[in-house]
Amino acid sequence: MKNRARLDCVYRHNPDTASRRIDCEVVILDLKTSVYYSLNETASTIWETLGEGLTPRRAVERLCGEFDKKPADVARDVTEIVEELLRARLIHRVD
Repeated sequence: MKNRARLDCVYRHNPDTASRRIDCEVVILDLKTSVYYSLNETASTIWETLGEGLTPRRAVERLCGEFDKKPADVARDVTEIVEELLRARLIHRVD
């Protein structure tokens, strides 16, 4: 599957997006389509981690430190969110 996320890959924000943190969420604007996206606290942490040039695995580590959840559950959630960001073309994998 083309949009299958991998925890050890590096992803970058699409350069045609603009984002801003507002309280516990991040709001993203796709500048090409004018579509707004709102990310909850967990997805915001993932977005910001990827924006730092870090892997989704680092997002898993950060989220495990914040929430009392099993690492396997967090990894599954992170993978799903990264796949959603890929489908929306808000991020792309760096080869």
